[in-house]
Amino acid sequence: SDQQNLYDQFSDTLRKEMAQRLQHNDKSLLGAYLQALLSWPDSPWRAKRVVDKKRLAAGYDLDDATIAQVPALRDDRLYPKEEEIIELIKAEKVNGRRVLLLCQQTSTLDITPQWVRMLKDNGLKAVVLTVEPNKRETWVKQQVKANVDVIITHPKRVETGLDLLDFPTIVWMGTEYSVYTILQ
Repeated sequence: SDQQNLYDQFSDTLRKEMAQRLQHNDKSLLGAYLQALLSWPDSPWRAKRVVDKKRLAAGYDLDDATIAQVPALRDDRLYPKEEEIIELIKAEKVNGRRVLLLCQQTSTLDITPQWVRMLKDNGLKAVVLTVEPNKRETWVKQQVKANVDVIITHPKRVETGLDLLDFPTIVWMGTEYSVYTILQ
């Protein structure tokens, strides 16, 4: 409920600001609105701030340029999305199925280390795919031999030319906008 309440406040503030801007044909907030509301539930232990870049460029300080923000929640607990994903992975493990966990936040906002830790804390063996494309097939085979339960990666890293039959359950943590990537 704490996460839901904060998310609702964050969303309402952003939605009101966006509605006002759209009345003036200003679409500058659309991308930030979408990304902020999609990404914060995947990493609620990080504060999120949406800033008006035009105001910053005009010399406003960060607080005056801030449109909406949501504080970081505790990082030592599981939130509903994490609980659901972990329960699904545990159920798949019981059925002898490995999982490919597709994660959008893998570069500047990388959440994969937290996921490795959360999965380990729940008795699951997880690794993050980081190897070069020409080494991935061999790497995946090594993970199977090492009894890895979960491979975590960005969907773009596995969209072509990789045999992942040993990881038949695919969990998408976030929205992917490329139909091509999804189909691959």
